[in-house]
Amino acid sequence: MSEVEIACLKSRSKLVGRGIYREVYKIGRFVVKIEKSQRGTEKLQNRAEKLRRHNLELHKKLNFLPTFYGAILTAVKRRGRWTPVVATIHEYIPPISLTSLENLRSVIQLVNMAAKEGYVIDIKPSNFGKKGKKLYYLDELGVGRGPIPPDVFEDLSEILGKLIQLRVKVSRVHVRLSKKMLPNTRKD
Repeated sequence: MSEVEIACLKSRSKLVGRGIYREVYKIGRFVVKIEKSQRGTEKLQNRAEKLRRHNLELHKKLNFLPTFYGAILTAVKRRGRWTPVVATIHEYIPPISLTSLENLRSVIQLVNMAAKEGYVIDIKPSNFGKKGKKLYYLDELGVGRGPIPPDVFEDLSEILGKLIQLRVKVSRVHVRLSKKMLPNTRKD
């Protein structure tokens, strides 16, 4: 599906990117990054606020990100049904091709600039764009302080938490089964 209806926007959207965590739609001179759906209003509100803070913090320190206009709670219509989502709005920057030596050199310089500020960036070619002569980094969720991009780290943490919860449940069931299977050693 190359278009989606976004509740708060009347303009036509065109799908320009799809990843594990979100879909990116171009609307005029903007892109709207729609998070893959989370359930529950409170979770959506918390996610929107977290994305807003993350973007604002990054823009204070890094000058190679497209302009960030905000994070919103909205809804998208797919297959005739509206689903609440979190979306962020940014300036549209066209992606680059890394076949050019000049572009490759610019990417390396950008990686170095991020490192000087203490950040690591996800260096997939699709994460870079160019407007005029300036190179931009397009994936603000791929900017982090460790070797794993924040969006991937968040998912891994969630999976680990679920595995720990599952392990605790399995242990409780095992203890209950063990107690039932032990011979009755009480003497009356």
